[in-house]
Amino acid sequence: MATPVFATGTRVEWRGHVGEIRFVDDIYLTICVSINPDDRVRDVCLVVQKWDWDSIKLVKESTK
Repeated sequence: MATPVFATGTRVEWRGHVGEIRFVDDIYLTICVSINPDDRVRDVCLVVQKWDWDSIKLVKESTK
């Protein structure tokens, strides 16, 4: 099975958490579920290992 390709900035859902992909590597990626515009250190990001990438779903946003 082919490995999914993800881009930073993409909105996704993983295990009930919705957020934005911040970093992509060969073995893991991060999904930020809480972003603090004033202090990046306070952002809450989840690490998703490559073996679990198949459970990530793209979030489709309305264009209306």
